[in-house]
Amino acid sequence: MIKIAIVEDSEEDAALLSRYCLRYEQEKAKQFHIDRYENGFDFMTADKADYDIILLDIRMPYMNGLQTAKKIRESNENVCIVFITNMQQYAIHGYAVRATDFLVKPLKYGVFSFKFDRILHIVEGAQGQTIVIRTGRAMKYLKLSDILFVETQKHKVIYHTLSGDYETWGTMKEVCDLIRSPGFALCNSSYFVNLRHVDELDGSCVSVHKNKLPISRLKRKDFINALTTYARNSSVINAGAAAGETSDGDIE
Repeated sequence: MIKIAIVEDSEEDAALLSRYCLRYEQEKAKQFHIDRYENGFDFMTADKADYDIILLDIRMPYMNGLQTAKKIRESNENVCIVFITNMQQYAIHGYAVRATDFLVKPLKYGVFSFKFDRILHIVEGAQGQTIVIRTGRAMKYLKLSDILFVETQKHKVIYHTLSGDYETWGTMKEVCDLIRSPGFALCNSSYFVNLRHVDELDGSCVSVHKNKLPISRLKRKDFINALTTYARNSSVINAGAAAGETSDGDIE
C-alpha cells in the first residue's frame, strides 16, 4: 500500500491528479491510498497519515508549497515530495527541501506515468530498506543497516542505532512483523539483534557494538543457526558463532 497526499488548492487540478493516480494504479497493478488537502496549512494541521508521497502544489494560499515542504522536513526527512507547478523555473527551489521530482501544469498522463515510475522505484526501494516509527509527534525513518538491536521493556520499544536511540510504543511481535529480514534474530524475548553488527558470541551473551546481550536457553539454537547462516551468506568467518552453544541461560 502506497499512501499519497495531494495538496492542491485547485479542485480541477486535484481531481486530475487523483484520476491519474487511479489510472496508474490500475495499469501498474499497484495499491494506493489517496487523501486530498486544499492547502499547506490544512495539511500541516491535519491528523496526517504516514504518507509515502506528497504531491504538493507550489502556489497556494495561506501557506505555499515551499513553506509547507520546509515544515514537512522538520519532522520527516525521507518522504517523497513532488512539486506541482505551472512554471518550470520554480522547480529549482525544490533542491532546498530535497524534492524528489516535479510535475509541470498542464499535466499530461504520459509525463505523469513516466515520472511516477521513477518516484515509485525510490519509494518501494526505501520501503524495502527502511522502517518508519513514530517518536512523539514526529515520524522517523530508520535504515535497517543502521539498527544495532531493538529492545522491548513492557510496552516500550527502543531502537538502538548507529546514530542514537529512538523510543516508541509497541511489542516485540510488532517489531518482528515490521522488520522482516533474515539479517535479524531474537537472542531472547526482549532483544532483536541485527546480525551484521554482532562482534562476538561468548557463552550465554552476544556482543553487539560493545553491548552485551544475554542469550536465552529457548532462543539459543535458533539464534546461533541464524547467525551461522548469515555469516555463511555474507562470507564472514566467525568461529565463535559456529561453536558458541556452550552455556545455560534462563532468560525466556
